[in-house]
Amino acid sequence: MQRANRGIVLVVLGMFLFPWNNYGQEPEQESAALSLELYTDAFQESFFEGLKQKGIGNYDKAVKAFLECQEMQPGMAVVDHELARLYLEQSAFVQAREAALAAVSGEPGNPWYIQTLVRVQAQQGLSVALLKDRLPWSDPDFKEKLTLALYREGQFRESLEILQGLRKSEFRALLQRQLEDSLSLEVPGEIKEEAVEDNPQQQSINELNKLIETSGFIQLESEAAEHLESYPANPFFYYAYGLALQRNGKNKEAIGVLEEGLDYLLDDPKLEIKFFRELASAYQAVGDSVKANMYLSKTKKGS
Repeated sequence: MQRANRGIVLVVLGMFLFPWNNYGQEPEQESAALSLELYTDAFQESFFEGLKQKGIGNYDKAVKAFLECQEMQPGMAVVDHELARLYLEQSAFVQAREAALAAVSGEPGNPWYIQTLVRVQAQQGLSVALLKDRLPWSDPDFKEKLTLALYREGQFRESLEILQGLRKSEFRALLQRQLEDSLSLEVPGEIKEEAVEDNPQQQSINELNKLIETSGFIQLESEAAEHLESYPANPFFYYAYGLALQRNGKNKEAIGVLEEGLDYLLDDPKLEIKFFRELASAYQAVGDSVKANMYLSKTKKGS
């Protein structure tokens, strides 16, 4: 196997084996130092083959490759997680659920694994609470990450129900506010317009959009930063703050904010392209043409 391919496997393994300490943050830098000697060449080759086949849509071949990894290195959460996502793509929900549960069991603090489990249940219209006997349900840290994952998937009522059972904290207060705002929009069509007008989060978005339209970037920077503190899981506020920083010449800060915001983005292609455009501009401004071209290419592909 070529050295370049092994390097790719190393980076991917590092990303999954070391979970985030905080939501939306990049994996710890130490993950990049993971030693290749921990894995056999055969394991790495199968893992890379699985990623390659998944990338081109050959899900059956990808599953086969990851099952080979599983045989060589049993109990690796990263492999279970890849299998869960593949099974979900194939609508093999039972297998997806079992693989996702295995991944969460192996690394209960990994928010990506929790997100996948939530997605598996959501696509079947099932509550995650049905699986609580197989999850670390008494762990407050797990439940915080679970409520955030449910929020991201639009499972507002279930997220709020679990959240209200947690100890009072700044996290609980902020997420509860966002959940209640979101739930206030789930009303019959004839009163939906009124509900939007009374929704503080939507009002904040409207106010910032007006500043964006009028190029009021100095005011946008301060107001977006303030709103981001109130709604730290809403990607729009990361975009607005990052946009303001970039237009005000604070490109390095803008890059950090925008890339963090991408981690909260879910199923919003138009906003995603806006993120990519600003990241391309910011990286160009700091002289990183490689990253600038990477994000620019994403805007052209519409991905």
